Amino acid sequence: MGNVLAEVKAARDAVVARNLIVQTGTQHRSEPYQIAVHDLIGTGALGEVTKYEIAWNYHGPRWRGRREVKESAKAIRTGAPGW
Repeated sequence: MGNVLAEVKAARDAVVARNLIVQTGTQHRSEPYQIAVHDLIGTGALGEVTKYEIAWNYHGPRWRGRREVKESAKAIRTGAPGW
């Protein structure tokens, strides 16, 4: 949500003052490959790891290629919604 604590607190205060709801996410933190990397680093097999970063810069349709979407593709309707 932010990198500067004072700014995050100001955003929180603005939300609370207006009685709003805000949702943030930590996408991909529990993906199997993230957990596997965490576990590998923990074993010490890579030596001393002082920093690692995760970057996700995919700007395409996120639903393509996912098994759970392919399995339920028949339930997905195409075309304009009926409203």
